Amino acid sequence: MQNIAVVFGGRTVEHDISIITGLGIIKNISSKFNVIPIYITRSGEWITGEHLGNAECYNTEPKGKICGLVMNEPWLEIKGWKKRKIFIDCAVLALHGGEYEGGAVAGLFSLSHIPTTSAGVLGSSLCMDKVATKRILESLKIETPNYVWGTDCAEIVKNVENSELNYPLIVKPARAGSSIGITKIKDNKSLKKAIEYAQNFDKKVIIEQCIMDFRELNISAIKIKDEIKCSSIEEVATTGLFGFEQKYMNDKNTKRKVPADLPKWVVEKVEEIAKKVYAEFDLAGVVRIDFLFADDIVYLNEINTIPGSFAFYLWRDKGVSFGKLISLAINEAIEQNLAQKNITYEYNSNVLADLGSIDKIVEK
Repeated sequence: MQNIAVVFGGRTVEHDISIITGLGIIKNISSKFNVIPIYITRSGEWITGEHLGNAECYNTEPKGKICGLVMNEPWLEIKGWKKRKIFIDCAVLALHGGEYEGGAVAGLFSLSHIPTTSAGVLGSSLCMDKVATKRILESLKIETPNYVWGTDCAEIVKNVENSELNYPLIVKPARAGSSIGITKIKDNKSLKKAIEYAQNFDKKVIIEQCIMDFRELNISAIKIKDEIKCSSIEEVATTGLFGFEQKYMNDKNTKRKVPADLPKWVVEKVEEIAKKVYAEFDLAGVVRIDFLFADDIVYLNEINTIPGSFAFYLWRDKGVSFGKLISLAINEAIEQNLAQKNITYEYNSNVLADLGSIDKIVEK
C-alpha cells in the first residue's frame, strides 16, 4: 500500500481554508492509499498523527508528533517516536497562500525526492504573484485586465494617476488568495486606504481595471499522460465583489451554475486558454483558472495552482468524482517523478584538479 502524505495548514491567512481542503482530501481519498496527515500549525510547526484527519480536533489548535522531511531521501522523520521514519510515495499538497502555495513547500519535497500533486517551484511561484502572472499572459497575448503595481503606497498612488486606468478599480495584495485583502474603489478618495488595507497581507499591491458587466467563469484542468484535460466551466453570479465571505461562507446571494450556459465559441476559447496556460506556466496536478467574460472578450483573471478542495465540483459533470480526481493527480505525480529519474545530474570535469589555485582567488 502506498503512503500518501496530505499536507495542509500553514502560517498564512488562508490557513483555515487549507484545513477544509486537507480534510476533504483525507475523507475522499481512495482506501487503497495509506494516508499520513501532515498539519502545519499556525506557528509553522509540522506535526502528524491519525487524529489530524478528524475535523473535531481543529476546534482548538491540535497537537501531534513533530515531524520533518529528510533531505535527499523520500522519508518523513518523526521525532521521539519508535518507528522514526516513514517512506512517502507521494505528497498531496492542500496548501493555500503565501510561500506555502508559492513554491517553497514544493521545493522542500523536491529536495527529498518526493513527488507532489501540484506545480513545482517555478509554476507555483509565478502563479502566486499576480504581477508575474500578468507579465507572462501579456507575452502570450492572452487578455487580462489592465493594471499597475508597486510596493510603496505613495508610489502606487502615483502609478495609478499616471496610468490609463479609470475608476472603478480593484485593489489586491499581489501574492495572496481566497479574495483576502481585496477592495473595489469608485474614486481616488478611497485609493490610499485600499492600498494600506491590501498591504496588511502583502507589501506588493496590484491595482486592476474593474471590468464592468462581466460574467465570472471558472475552469479546472489536469494533465494526464501528456494530455491536458479540462473540467466543465462554472459561472459564478453574486452581488457586489466576489470576496472571501461570498466564496466560503455560503452567501445566499452567490449562485453557481455548472456547466455554465455559454456560446460554443466561449467554451472553446476558455478551454484553449486554459490548456495553453497550463503548458506555458509548467503546471501540474489539478489547477483552477478564473476568467471574466465581457463585451465578447475573455479575460484571464487568476491562476490557482492548488484550488480549494481541488475544485472537485467542476469535474462532476465529466463523471470524475473527488476520489478519482485525487487518484489521477497522485498517479500522474508518481509517474512524472519516475520519468525524472532518467535525468543526468553528474558531469565529469577537471575543474577541481588544482584546488590549490583557489587560494589565489583573493581580491586585493
